[in-house]
Amino acid sequence: MLTRREKIVMSLIFKKCSGKNKCLISCAEIINSLYPNEYSEKEISEILNCLVLENYISLIVTEKDEKETYCITLKEKGESFQRDNKNSKKALFKKIITTILFACLSFAVGLILKAIF
Repeated sequence: MLTRREKIVMSLIFKKCSGKNKCLISCAEIINSLYPNEYSEKEISEILNCLVLENYISLIVTEKDEKETYCITLKEKGESFQRDNKNSKKALFKKIITTILFACLSFAVGLILKAIF
């Protein structure tokens, strides 16, 4: 399961790799596309390594003009990231609706029992 920060970075990578399975992106480009004051280069590197360990991407780090550039290839889990994200949101929505319906049902049964007794 991905953390909130990993999901944010993964969605950015997914957008950059749209239509292809590969993309070249620099650390500065990732930071500027997200929240510049919230992420550091070290944190981005750690997040990308976590995504590699989770088997979402494969990562090759190169230096171009003394700046790190990442060659990112989406793996099978990475390609299905957006679909999995939508499915988890649907499942959460269904759970919330079910909980609300059961709360209303419990309230109604409570009122009926209170009126009887």
